[in-house]
Order: sequence, then C-alpha cells, then structure tokens
Amino acid sequence: MAQLYDVACQLVARGFLDRTEEFDLEALAIFLHRRDPAHVIALLETSTIDVPIGPWRALAADEPESWVLIGAAALETVLLDLPRTDLPEPWRTALDPTADWRWVVIWQRLFSLTARSRVLNHLASRLVARTFGRTWLTAVSGSEWQHWAPLEPTAERPIESLLHGATPQPWRLPRASNVATRRWSTRCLGGDVDQHWFDEPLECHDTSLLALPVAVIVSPVGAVIRDARQPASLGQRPMPVHDTPGYWLYVIERTSAGQDNAVVKLDEGTVVLYDSFLTSYYHCLIDYLPRLESARDLIETYGFTIAVPAAAANTLGALLEAFGWGYAIRTLDPTPAVFDWVAVIGGCQLGVQASPQAIRWLADLARTRFVAPQRGRKLLISRADAASRRLLNEAALFEALAPHGFELLVPTTLGVAGQLTAMAAAEVVVAPHGAALANLIAAAPGTRVVEISASLTLSGFYSNIAAVLDQDHTTVLARDVGGDLEVDPALVLTALGYTTA
Repeated sequence: MAQLYDVACQLVARGFLDRTEEFDLEALAIFLHRRDPAHVIALLETSTIDVPIGPWRALAADEPESWVLIGAAALETVLLDLPRTDLPEPWRTALDPTADWRWVVIWQRLFSLTARSRVLNHLASRLVARTFGRTWLTAVSGSEWQHWAPLEPTAERPIESLLHGATPQPWRLPRASNVATRRWSTRCLGGDVDQHWFDEPLECHDTSLLALPVAVIVSPVGAVIRDARQPASLGQRPMPVHDTPGYWLYVIERTSAGQDNAVVKLDEGTVVLYDSFLTSYYHCLIDYLPRLESARDLIETYGFTIAVPAAAANTLGALLEAFGWGYAIRTLDPTPAVFDWVAVIGGCQLGVQASPQAIRWLADLARTRFVAPQRGRKLLISRADAASRRLLNEAALFEALAPHGFELLVPTTLGVAGQLTAMAAAEVVVAPHGAALANLIAAAPGTRVVEISASLTLSGFYSNIAAVLDQDHTTVLARDVGGDLEVDPALVLTALGYTTA
C-alpha cells in the first residue's frame, strides 16, 4: 500500500497527464484511506472522475485551514441533510434554508464561492440539480462527457432520426484518442543553452460532440443548462471567475420556474465551440476552430448555426467569417436562448499544447483560403498596441533589420484575412511572443521564425506549431521589463544568420 501511495502521489503531482480514470479511482481510495486531504483535492481538481459525497467533513476536520475542504464539508452537510448548526461563514448564509430566497443574494454567494474549484463546482452542481431538478453545465472542453449520453449515431439510427425522433434524447459522437509523447525543440540565443527540447505526452483525438435537446445557452461564455436525470458538469474547467453570477442566477430562476418569457426561444440547432477564452485570438484559432470538423454535417446538412457571444465578435466571430463560416454565425445577445438542439464540442487536446492533427487541419484549410501572390516577405511583427509583451526597443530592432528587407507589421490593422495572407507570404518572421504567431498555421514549410520571449517555456506554444508544419523556429531570450520585453538586436541578427558589426 505504501508503494502504491508513493506512485499515486508522484503521478498526481504531474497533473492529468499519464493518468486514466481507473488509476484515479484507485488513487482516490488510497488517499481517502490515508486521510490525505491535500492529495484528495489535488487528484480531484485535475481528474474526470465524479467528486464523492461523504468524506469531506472528516477531511476538513483534519485540515481546517483549507477553503476548498471547508466549502466541500458545507455543501456535503446540505446534500446529506445533516445539522447545519456548525456551518462556518460565508457558507452558513449562502446555504441557509430559512433565509429570504432572493436569488441574486443566495445563489450568487454560492456560485461565487465555488467558481474556482472543480471539487466545489461539482458539489454545487449536485445541489443545484437536486433543488431545481436540472443540471448546470459549465465548460465545453474535457473528457467527462464520454459516458454522459449513451446514444450514438449508427447505420440503423442515423443522425436524422436522433434529431427528429418522437422523444429526443441526448446523444454523442464517439471520440478516438491516441496518447503519445512528442519531442521537438527550438534553437536558443541569449540563454544558457543552445537548444531547448520539449518532451510532452499529448492526448490527440477527434473532437467529441454532445448533442442536447431543448437546451439553454447562457451568454457570455456559452454555458448550457438543461433537464437531466443525473447531475453533470462538463469540462475540466469550473465556471470562469469573470462570469457574472447574478446573470446565471437570473437564468436558473426563470428557466426553473418555467417563465419562458425570460428567454429567447429559437427553432433551430446551434453549435457551441468555446469555453472561457473567448477574447484570446490564439485559443479561438488554434483550439476552437478545429472543433468544427465534428460539426460540419450538422451545419451543412441540418442547418445548425454556430453560437458566438456578442462579446466575441472580434475574435471568434471574425475568425469564422475569414474561414468561410460567417453565414452560419448566430450572435448571442446577453439574453438566455433556448434552442431545439445544442451541440457542445470538446477540444482536440487534453494537455497545454495544441494537438498535431488540429494544427494540420487548420494549416490545410488556411493554405487554400489565404493564398499569397508570392512568398519572400520579411516581417517584424509589432505588439505596440498590446497590453503586455510590447517590445520596448522595437525602433532599434527595426533599424537593424530594415537594411535586410524587413517591414514592420501591426497585425491588428489588417483584420484576420490580412494577417493570415501576410503570414502566407512570409519567408522570415520575427515577433515577440504573442497571439499573432498563431497565424503560423498559414505560413509555408521552411518559413524561418524568430520568437522573442522572456521564457523558453512559453516558446513551446509556437515552436510546437512550427515543428508540426516543418518551419524553422528559434527563440531569442529577452529581458522582462514589467511585463514588456527588451531584446538585444545583435542576437536577433545572429539568429537570422546576418553578420553584425
């Protein structure tokens, strides 16, 4: 048992990589037997197994300073209908059954308290499901859905019959996965090593799809609430901290009370691609767009729209327009919307780095849509209008590069299609670490990429893309100056093979 305990502790410390649900269930039993609250929490926060009800009051007694344990014990007390006299604040107020049930007062406290923890998120989900007879689903990525809906399309039961049957039920598309350790590198200048290697186990799989009948989409982050016999919370991430709890409560109150006038009812199906990174160009391009591959049939054959919150018009919306899906966009205003069907699509990756198959799928698509008349441009990408990682000595660097034919490019002035077309025409790209480098999916094999970064770890995102697409990637380490960057122009010239005086 001691040896198993040590192995479990080591694997949990690495996060969710190299772990199966079977291992996590066994490790959970070991940690509970050892009364090890720290490892119980660390395991469940990064696992896809159900959060148990029963051990939390005892674990909290062993470690009374942990806010997660205190909250889990409080939620467990209510779920098991145990005496509430010893509930600590703020849980006593949030879970007081005798309080005035003003939704924005009571449930807002509950969601605010549980937003940052998967353990608390799941226990709160069960409480909401028991109270209202329905479930709330938070994020759209992750693998928890794999056993949530038993129905799958077959030759005898095609998608047509699942969508238009007499009694619609949730269904899913199966997902094929392949776990492999990828190894790639970036050349380095300005640090202690000449080459930095990345060895990462990546789960690469086809995007998974869960279709829910008569579902409610909650803008701004696409959370879904619907009837369900069993509580479930989809995805690895809990409710984003920046979401507005009061807005959630408004939706839960109205939909649970059957006040249909509080929501917009739409006789159509829609697809939800995203989770909590809607304002990130990198995530919208590299993570969300490849999920469309699973939904093409629903969009092109069955008329499903693609849900885009109004707040994401300049990121996800603009990318969909540029890649040819603008006709299918359904803009979500800040009003809950009930759709005949909602297809929630998970990501192609379970780790930090994008999966190779998603990168290749995007590159194939980009190279057919964003064709440059000719290659040969040398680009210095500017982040002068960004909030961080601006290149403080950009003028000096451009002065050093201009004699070699470089032009200064500000991506935000070009629009999505302009950025991708410019990258397709590039022979050499020099850029500070930032989302504009996601556009490398449009660059040709052999393109030389010099990324300026204060961290070799961060360079893994774009060196991964470059490695998959046979591009030449070098990292030049820069000095971090309050979140911005300062680089030695001579190092950049050396990285490009130019002689310096």
